[in-house]
Amino acid sequence: MKTIVGLYGARSGSSKLGRFASEIAAALRDSADFDVVLLDSEDSPKHLDSVVYASRTSTKLKGAAQLCAAHDIPLYVLSSDMDDEVAQVKSTCNVIPIANSSLEVQEFLRDVTKFHQSHPDWTLTITEYHQESKQDVSGTALQLVHTLGLGENCITSIRNDNKAGELFKIPEEYKDGYAVHRVEFTSPDTHTSHQLQITVIGRKSYTYGLLEYLET
Repeated sequence: MKTIVGLYGARSGSSKLGRFASEIAAALRDSADFDVVLLDSEDSPKHLDSVVYASRTSTKLKGAAQLCAAHDIPLYVLSSDMDDEVAQVKSTCNVIPIANSSLEVQEFLRDVTKFHQSHPDWTLTITEYHQESKQDVSGTALQLVHTLGLGENCITSIRNDNKAGELFKIPEEYKDGYAVHRVEFTSPDTHTSHQLQITVIGRKSYTYGLLEYLET
């Protein structure tokens, strides 16, 4: 029997899915283990196993939480810039915020954290590149500084598709969806530096990672 996943991911003021939500829906449909219901435009079925909230706005978050409470199922929230809204619905149902669903990015964050713990006196800077349409600071970078107990002032956000394309060889067709996080550590004593970087082109890394979350 397939796992039935409800999905919220429509663009603001529309029933059309955003790019990331569209890829999630396609991956769920292509999987032998899942089926998907588009809750922005379809009625909720009698049975759901989980709900994924991949919308960029929180307008339907309260309704999603109430739906999950009625079905006694978890709500996975993929949007990283609505912490206050998520906090307001945590008492309604089992809310699972996922700042970054890419398993590869999660591994990168663990590597950075491990190095920081081994070299607590080294200074750290984070430079993150995203597509120009993303105006907010990277949720991944924010998650990292909060985990390490650092201030957000060590983050530099760059939104320049041409520059990123040249630096990281990003194909033209992926310039609407990419993420580069570069963390540089520097020793205050020897001026030795150490750099960790991850480049994600497209959204498949996040989509496949989400499927792993849903399978656990």
